[in-house]
Amino acid sequence: MKTLEFKTKIKRDRKITLPDKFNSEFENERDARVIILLDDDEKKEWQKVVYDNFLKGYSDADAVYDKL
Repeated sequence: MKTLEFKTKIKRDRKITLPDKFNSEFENERDARVIILLDDDEKKEWQKVVYDNFLKGYSDADAVYDKL
């Protein structure tokens, strides 16, 4: 089984656009299995909170570890 992985947008008409680099994979009709993993907005929010707050716990006293 061959795997093609890419990111794309699902249009309002529910169509998925395949990147041109995969054109040769679809020259002939063939069976395929489609798995859709949607980005989770809550996960994005969590990642932003972690990113924004990561260095808040850092103090000047911690700078000693930067020299190790």
